[in-house]
Formats: sequence, structure tokens, C-alpha cells
Amino acid sequence: MVAAMQKTGCQKPIFYNMSHAIQVKDAYLESNVQGGTFQWYPTRLLAPQELEGNLLPNVDRYEIPFAQDVRFKKMAKVVYEFDAADVGRSYIYPAMARSFRTAGIQWATHFSYDPTYIADVNTEYATHYMNLAYTPQKALSLKIASKVFHDIQLYSDYGPYPQNKEFGNFRVDYLEDLAEMVNETEFIYTNHTNTKPTSAEKLASISGWGNSNVVKYDGTGAYFLDKIEEGIWRLEVMPDVLWVRDPFGKTSPKQRVAVIKWKHRMMRIMLPDLGEEFRIEAINQGNSFESGAENQSFPIYPGTYLLVKKGVESTIDPHSTWQNISLSEFSAPVENIDQTYVIHQPAEVIDSGSPYEVKAMIASTYDQIESVELFFKGNGYWQKRIGMHAGQGFEYIATIPGSLVQEGFLEYNIVVKEKGNYTTHPEGLATHPWDWDYFAEKPYKVPVVKKEAPLYLFNAQTDARVLSRGWLENSGYLIPGSTSGKSALEINVKQLFIVDPDNTEASPIYDYSMRFAFKDKIRGRKENLDKKQTMVIRGKSLNNKPCKLQIALVDKNATAFGVIVEMLPDQEEYRIDLQSLKKVRLITLPRPYPTFLPYYFEGGLDQFSMKDIEVLQLSIGPGIARPDLKKKHGIMLESVRLE
Repeated sequence: MVAAMQKTGCQKPIFYNMSHAIQVKDAYLESNVQGGTFQWYPTRLLAPQELEGNLLPNVDRYEIPFAQDVRFKKMAKVVYEFDAADVGRSYIYPAMARSFRTAGIQWATHFSYDPTYIADVNTEYATHYMNLAYTPQKALSLKIASKVFHDIQLYSDYGPYPQNKEFGNFRVDYLEDLAEMVNETEFIYTNHTNTKPTSAEKLASISGWGNSNVVKYDGTGAYFLDKIEEGIWRLEVMPDVLWVRDPFGKTSPKQRVAVIKWKHRMMRIMLPDLGEEFRIEAINQGNSFESGAENQSFPIYPGTYLLVKKGVESTIDPHSTWQNISLSEFSAPVENIDQTYVIHQPAEVIDSGSPYEVKAMIASTYDQIESVELFFKGNGYWQKRIGMHAGQGFEYIATIPGSLVQEGFLEYNIVVKEKGNYTTHPEGLATHPWDWDYFAEKPYKVPVVKKEAPLYLFNAQTDARVLSRGWLENSGYLIPGSTSGKSALEINVKQLFIVDPDNTEASPIYDYSMRFAFKDKIRGRKENLDKKQTMVIRGKSLNNKPCKLQIALVDKNATAFGVIVEMLPDQEEYRIDLQSLKKVRLITLPRPYPTFLPYYFEGGLDQFSMKDIEVLQLSIGPGIARPDLKKKHGIMLESVRLE
């Protein structure tokens, strides 16, 4: 192949994709190609929803099996496509870039950027979502990842997670959904941060979202601030964006997943070079917005501006070339919000007597929303109300006191007032709870249980669809459970190990594992997690024989503690003392691609806290005797709960 290409007169370097069929790596390495290409999908593809939980273990190492081969060491190494598919958060890309550099990768190209004109519906490829206007925090994360490639030396090793959360001038944090870079002249961050820049006096470039020690901004678009000369800075502000549906679910050109809002916002810039007062001059085409800063604060509108310190005269031509664009250049989607959106996901269940915080993202076609109130049933049919106060961007928040959260069902509506008119949600009807002809009939409804009531981590009937697991032929279906009205997930594994056609020489791992992130499912009951003493598994084995199931709880630090339960064909419940859980191996789920990447995560902590559990890991394989590993194994799982 190489000879045929070179015979045509081609003098350019030739690269071969070495991430497939690595059992024939010698053919790659003995040829006279100049390098190898690779790819990385650490969370697989097509999850049909946004993935939850700490996924930094999935990007902890990019481990090429033949990395130490002397023939490979002398070759160039590139990644032609990568993405953390179905991940909507912003913390992960710089960690991927760090792992690439540790593996010796010289450059990498991201897959893929959504064309702006269809990014509102994300029909380009729903498992991916990247666009500066529609995914500003992810775009900033990708910008930081580029900096990692420029700043971190090849083969630099920062150890395993969580020790490698900070590396060079970079930091990633799952809990804060934050990636950031800070050095003497540049500061980039994807979320609110308290990090102080090395020297505010020497800063020359800031890219961010939210609030930092140098910029305060309550919008939801990205902003870019660059020093042009002493006392003069260029400011670019993108419009607000709100995700109104899960962009990683089923998409359609007829259904928007995100909307754009052009809105006046407040900004504060705290830079010594600009001082307390400066003028704001709009420079992009069609922008007539005028503003001035007092005490470093000013209103702002999407566009491009020159910020000029009081007393400084500017002779800069706004249309002059600057870096690889013109100073006045600005591009953003037009406003496309066509209705009032109230995005709120009620808790699945909450504890009686505990305060209940209600958060909603509310976007309107109007520039201002007059008021937002929470109406709920307190005693009988008396409607109580609490005002919801505005938070960051489109967020509105209210807390129902614990004294009003009583066992039974908590029913409530969110009422939005715009231009003197009311709409009641979730139905979005033009009515008010105090109207004589109030006709809304479907409020948000949350079960309220006693604090000592069982806490369900997994319920097959509602959760099996979003369980991360490998495909099984004629298995993985819901069937009627042993209790009326309940369902059970049937998992029957014919072979615990199947030879990987892309890595036929890999050491066999006899394991079939599943992952379920329950963090959001239990958010209304986390207060009493550490008081639970027993884990109860409801289900039984299949195939008329026992089946060993390792069940593990994974905390926010990606530390897994579990135990092996022997399930029987005729037993339905198994009770496990939580004190008996021991540290077990965490499996990188969803399984990454290429398939030669590590199956197990070698990291985490030795300590474990019940208050911090987020994920359930279920494994068939651990504890099974060697003679039985190649046999069929199966379970029927109805639920997992804590008591």
C-alpha cells in the first residue's frame, strides 16, 4: 500500500490507522509509514441521554499496548478524532488532552463541530454536541484542551486520578463542572471559579463563563476579553443559551434542544489596566448599544466592543486586522426563542420534614419576566405561595420549608407573570391558581416519605432503559416482576468473554458489568444516606442455578466499594450489611473505544463515604470459579434499595 502511494509521486508523510486490529501491529510497525493515527471515544457512543456521574476515570489513561515498541517510538502519533460523547459537562476535555500528551500524541482533532444553523436541533450527530453559541462551556473546555497540547510536554505523567486533577497550569474538577487554565498572562475557565489569576496586572487574555475574580457576568453565553494596548481591551459577548431538552436524546429538525436569547445583562470587569471607570464602544456591524462603566460595572448586550480606560484616547480602527480576524468581527445566531420555557425536573421522592429546594430554568420571549412564584398545597386545598428569586442566567430558586413538607404527595405549580399575564406550569396554561375558573389539573407531584423509609437506588421498571451496559443477544429485556405492577430486568450472559476482533491477542477478562448513575434519582433524600445500614437486592438467578453478582456503590471520587452476592433461582431478596462492603475494582463504563483501552480504572481513594455515593456498578464475573467462567450466567433484577 505504501509503495503504491509513493509510486504516484506522493512525497507527503503517510499515516496508518493503528487503533484497529492491533494483533497485526507488526505489519504496521515494519512498514515505512511515518506515523500512526488513533481515535478516542472514552464514553462510547449513542447513550440516548446525557451521561451522569464522574467520568474522569474513563479518560485517566490513553494506553497504547505497543507504546514501548522501539519501532513505534520513532513514529509520529496523532489522533484523527475524539470526543466524550453524550457528556454535556465541561470538565473532561483538558483531562483527555493531558492523557493524550502522556501517551505521546502530538496533535488531535475533535469530532465534531455542529454547524450553527442546525445546532439548535443537534441533528448533525446527536451523540455529539459542540458549538460556541449553543455549548459555550464545552467550547471553552475545548479551547483549554488546545492549550494543554501546547503547554504540556510529551510523555509528562501526573499519576492517576484524583491526584492528577491539577497539572501544569491546568485544573479539572468534576464536582464543580470546571476546567480552567491560569498563567501569568492568560485565564480561561468554563464555570464559576474562585481561582485567583497569577497577576491581574499582567493579564492580557480572559475567556470564560460565569463569575471569576476578574469578571462577574450573569449571562449564559461565553465571553472573551483581550488586551489590545495599554488601557484598551476588546470584549466579545455571546448571547444567552438555554438547553430545553436533552440534546443527546432522540433529535429531530422539528424539535429544538436549545434556544438563543439576546438579552441585556450586567457585567463587572476588575482589571487594574482598565481601572474603575471606562467607556464601552460597540464596534460590530449593526450594534448601536452604548454603555459606560461605573465602579467597574456596566450593562452589556451581545456583540463586540472596545473598552477604553477613562483618560485614554483610542486611535484604533475597529475594522483593522487582529490576530486571525478583524477587531469588529462578531458572529452569533439570531434569537430563536418562540415561547416561554419552564425547565424543571421534580425530585423523584423526598423526605418528610426536610426542606425542598425547587430550581427551574425559565426563558421568555420578553426581555424581562415580571415575577415567578411557587404555588403548592399545604393543608388540604389551601394554596400557599413562595416567590422564586432569580439566580445565574435563567435560573429561579425557591425553598419550601421542611415544616410544610409532609408525608404523602407534595403538589406544586410554577406561575410566571409576563406583561401582566400569567401562565401556570407544568401545563403552560394561561391561568392563575387564584382564578375562579382555574383549570390546570396536572401539577408537579413529588412523593414524600418518612426519613426511615427504604431508599431505592435502582428500579428496573423506570431505570433499566438508561442502564449503561453492553449489548446481549436475546437478553436485556423487561419482564413482569414477582410483585404485581413491578418489572424485572433479565440479563442472561452466554459468554462472559468474547474475543475482540480488534484485539484478538488480549488477555481474556471474564466479566459483564453494568452502570447506573442514581445521583439525580436520590437528590431529594441524600440527607439521611449515612443512616442507612442495609442494602437489599430484589431478584433471583436464571438458568436454574445460582449466579454470583458483585454489587458496588461508587462515590463522587470514583471509588467503588462492593460485595459479591450469590443469587438463587428461588430466592427473591438478599440483605447486605453496608459495613461489609470492601473496595473493589472500578470498571470504565460505558466501555471506551478503541477497545484496547483499559477495562479497569487503577486509581481512586481508599476511603469511602455513603454520603457521596452516585453510581451503582453491577458485575457478573467476580467470584465465579475458573471452571465455570465459560458457562452461561444470568440474573433477573427488580430493584436495589437501602434500609
